[in-house]
Amino acid sequence: MPGDFRAWCDIGNLLYSKRRYGDAIRAWEEARDLAGEFAQPRRNLGLAYFNQRGDADAAWASLKEAFLLNLEDARVLYELDQLAKRLNHEPESRLDRLQAHPRCVDRRDDLAIEQITLLNQLGRHEEAFELLLGRQFHPWEGGEGKPRLSTCFR
Repeated sequence: MPGDFRAWCDIGNLLYSKRRYGDAIRAWEEARDLAGEFAQPRRNLGLAYFNQRGDADAAWASLKEAFLLNLEDARVLYELDQLAKRLNHEPESRLDRLQAHPRCVDRRDDLAIEQITLLNQLGRHEEAFELLLGRQFHPWEGGEGKPRLSTCFR
């Protein structure tokens, strides 16, 4: 087990669920160091660094690294964008990031809503309207009439 990055990642998940945040972070750091290109511990660390340590720089670096390791992970792109929003990144840079990964945006309604919102913020209303009309949004329980916002970052 000492060299098994997946075991360390799972241990981190268990410890975090038990509110043993410092121990979870240490386990995920071990997993990250052993894993090479396994993105999950970096994603988990990004959330924990921000939520538990208040370390925005470490959170950003970790989440960005997780996404770069798997450019098809729409969930991590969404979490990265939510962190960018919390950190007051410029709307242009957020929009550029989303537009650079259209397949991810296509897979998640919440990413599409962020893209439409950013277009509106930047005064590109016709583009936003076209995207809104061209998308088939998926209903989800409890979400009638409003987009669901992320609860990843407090």
